[in-house]
Amino acid sequence: MAAAVTSGSRAGAPAQPFDGWLDDALGALFVLADTGQPFGCDELHAAGIAEPSSTSHWGNVFRLAHEAGFIEPIGFRLSRRPPRRGGIQREWRGVESPPREAA
Repeated sequence: MAAAVTSGSRAGAPAQPFDGWLDDALGALFVLADTGQPFGCDELHAAGIAEPSSTSHWGNVFRLAHEAGFIEPIGFRLSRRPPRRGGIQREWRGVESPPREAA
């Protein structure tokens, strides 16, 4: 059964069969996207999003938001989180006119 995206979700955001972690991660991602500032996975951690049950979920959150038209990639940067030891991560920005629910 697919879980609906509810926490901080936007109209048209995709629903996927994840645990409640996805709701929290997408909600934080949408808040970051709305700032217009560049962000990446480090900022989701800083927002208090816990480690998911699988590390591949991090990429899925960004992929889902990108495919739905809410964020766009703008480059790469080195992670500032000690566990990542300077690993490369994608940098994103919210789009100016995200998709809206049809009336």
